[in-house]
Amino acid sequence: MEARRRQLQYIGKLMRNVDPAPIQAQLDVFNGNSAAEVARQHRLERLRADYLEDEKVLTTIADTWPGADLQHLRNLRRNALKEREQGKPPKAFRELFRVLRDLEAQASGSEAPDEASDPDREEDEE
Repeated sequence: MEARRRQLQYIGKLMRNVDPAPIQAQLDVFNGNSAAEVARQHRLERLRADYLEDEKVLTTIADTWPGADLQHLRNLRRNALKEREQGKPPKAFRELFRVLRDLEAQASGSEAPDEASDPDREEDEE
């Protein structure tokens, strides 16, 4: 325990000279608590809902992300609609969100978010 206490004291000493705001902002992004991250997730959820309602949204997706696998997106849409119709768990519905999230992450040049920011834990099963 003494080594841990010394290590924490050393970290505290180093942190006295550091502005905590950027560190806290990045931790919020990792945890999905930042306003920008929440807005991004809501935008992707709306895009997914619009795509499930109208297949013509696929052209918007193709224009936004030219490297998107359109056939895979079509299959996910078809499977998500079948799941909704049959009352099954929304596996393809969630996978569609993951694919859209990964496409946006690749386009922005950042790494894909970890599972901690996965909105599946809080979304409706429409």
